[in-house]
Amino acid sequence: MSRKSTKASLPEAESETPSMKDFETIFQRLQEIVRELESGTVTLDQGMQLFQEGVRCSNACRSMLETARHTLHKWQNGEAEPIPLPADEQGEAF
Repeated sequence: MSRKSTKASLPEAESETPSMKDFETIFQRLQEIVRELESGTVTLDQGMQLFQEGVRCSNACRSMLETARHTLHKWQNGEAEPIPLPADEQGEAF
């Protein structure tokens, strides 16, 4: 079975802030890799390459989730800057 050519681009630098779309794309690719490995139809070499790519995807997702968790924790503790509302929405109730 040949590898699919559609790969999620992983953030290369820690300073990059991946978006939620990036997370979803990378997580989807990780799921594809797991399915390919579990299928048992890849060669050893392909399996090793897929495994390495899966580890990179897993690490990228874990990093994004940890960043989100940290941000939520800061918001819960009142340590984060309040999110400014557009002028026309200030004072409106939800």
